[in-house]
Amino acid sequence: YVLYLEGSDQHRGWFQHALWTGVALKGRAPFNGVLTHGWVLDTQGKAMHKSAGNVIDPLEMVKKYGADVLRLWVASEDYTEDVGIGEEMLQRMSEAYRRIRNTFRFILGNLLDFDPAVNRVGEKDFTPLDFWAIKEAHETLFTINQAYENYQFTRVFHDIDKFFSVGLSAGYFDILKDRLYTFAADSKERRAAQTVLYDILKGFVVVVAPILSFTAEEIWQSLPEAFKVKEGKSVFEATWPPLKEITNEAHGKDFEYMEALAQEWETIFTVKRAVLKSLEGLRQAKTIGSSLEGEVELFVGNDKVRGVLQKYLKDLRYFFLVSKVELMEGEAPSGALAAEDANLKLKTAVRKSNGQKCARCWNYYPPQEMDPAFPDLCHRCAPVVRKLQGAGDGKV
Repeated sequence: YVLYLEGSDQHRGWFQHALWTGVALKGRAPFNGVLTHGWVLDTQGKAMHKSAGNVIDPLEMVKKYGADVLRLWVASEDYTEDVGIGEEMLQRMSEAYRRIRNTFRFILGNLLDFDPAVNRVGEKDFTPLDFWAIKEAHETLFTINQAYENYQFTRVFHDIDKFFSVGLSAGYFDILKDRLYTFAADSKERRAAQTVLYDILKGFVVVVAPILSFTAEEIWQSLPEAFKVKEGKSVFEATWPPLKEITNEAHGKDFEYMEALAQEWETIFTVKRAVLKSLEGLRQAKTIGSSLEGEVELFVGNDKVRGVLQKYLKDLRYFFLVSKVELMEGEAPSGALAAEDANLKLKTAVRKSNGQKCARCWNYYPPQEMDPAFPDLCHRCAPVVRKLQGAGDGKV
């Protein structure tokens, strides 16, 4: 595949002359595709030219921000138009780069004791949240593939940034930390979380490599040696993840399940935002510090929303990062806060928990849910500690 890449001034220059020559000599164009870009502008909106003395040396920017930040800036801009560059833009791009890097760092940190050849579990051990994360990751990778094929690098950047910051960091990771940090190290629940994280990492480290080349290679070298032997010593030797769109025709009942699951989790995350906004009032009043100190009563007038919350009721406290969630009947009290999304028909009432704080997971529980032998540990954490002590490990 031959691609001609140059500035837009070459439509009547190199592109046209090459086309004429190719048609005259061989009866066809000498290229399969043509990609043109605009000009780089300075902070005054003027095109950069050496003769004008307003060119920024890329090597200076690399020294200050790193090569991958500069590469990320290039990918984030709409190259079909003229683009401006300056210190403020690169500082913003540094923040975006840190979000992406910290997401990979979180995953790698939580895979420290995970050997996929030994610890990987099957889908039967996945939670609904795990399936949701897999679906979101697959769909994001699919759209990124499409964007690369169409040279839409801006879309690649925005899809990665959105999925990492919203889907993973503020969504999946926020809930997953409880399972990763407080469950037994070799529990099926924790291994399921690690399995999903590992698969997400494998897919995304490859698709970010064309843009964040140095970061992707650094991540790749942190993966198990057995994996690198199989997939390649470098990320640039890896096979691009083959992805197909998730469709009803191709996946049947699985598609229907995943679509229903996606709608349920969209509802859960929307309600969670309403809950966290309600808790802000308690925070501002210095009534609570962490959201785990809060308890929530939900008054729901939308039957569909209520059905979803009822389905996951026993786990909502862990999804919302609070110490108690109750689904109430009747009218909400006067102090309840209505959700911004009127379609939810939701009002939330919050208060400070009067339970006891678990020293290990920091959740609050009533006294009867604390362990008699370990009074400062909850009914979830105490068995883990017992297991550690039985293994001769005093860590809690």
